[in-house]
Amino acid sequence: MQGTSPFMAIATLQKKKVLQNPAHDLESIYYVLLYFCLKYTRPGVTRPLKAIDDWFMQVSFEWIGLKKKYQLENIDSLLEQLEPFFADLSGCLRELWDVLFEPEYTPKGHVWRDLDQCVGTHDGMLHILEATLLGLPDVDPVAASPPLTKSLKPPLARKSSTKSLKPPLTKPNSRKQSSTRKKLSSSRQAPSAPVPSSSQQPPSRRSLSLRKRRAQDSPPREDSDSGVQPVGRSRERAKRVRSNTKRA
Repeated sequence: MQGTSPFMAIATLQKKKVLQNPAHDLESIYYVLLYFCLKYTRPGVTRPLKAIDDWFMQVSFEWIGLKKKYQLENIDSLLEQLEPFFADLSGCLRELWDVLFEPEYTPKGHVWRDLDQCVGTHDGMLHILEATLLGLPDVDPVAASPPLTKSLKPPLARKSSTKSLKPPLTKPNSRKQSSTRKKLSSSRQAPSAPVPSSSQQPPSRRSLSLRKRRAQDSPPREDSDSGVQPVGRSRERAKRVRSNTKRA
């Protein structure tokens, strides 16, 4: 604690060469206790307080010592800023400050303290701390708020940063563009099934009946060797065959 600038004794901050003594350690313990009572509103919850936050600025030790000396000259103004949770410790902090720096009264009744010379003792501080501990109630008059718990909600899914690979749709600016788009759309369509020609179509019932009737009407053809008459020949050819057979 003695080597941490916000909690160092005022004498060690302002003087480069000073002989450290036990009183400086007691003064540092007091600053730690004062810090917790002023900075925290309840266990685990802090608040911004300029009077204490100035002690943690990244400046020189001399500047921090002058700042603490100026603020602690009127200790009552700091103790009035205690939160209700630590209000019952205001008397203890004021008595400890009197042990560390004995008050001196001017003829006009003003209190003066030599903050460059700490005169506190271990016995004096222990006596005040033990008396305060015995006087504290078993149950705190101001209930502390429950500790903050993290939310168990699942994290929101992040949107993918990859862009779509589809080309942007653009309106045709001329007739040529519209015609090319129509050609592309027609080429992409599935080809239709080929329509069979008239020669490949199966014969209907009417055509079959006509063929059958013609075959019945035509006379049979007689073969020259076996005498069998072929079916489906024309009448003229049949007459010709008969005449040839008679002549022979």
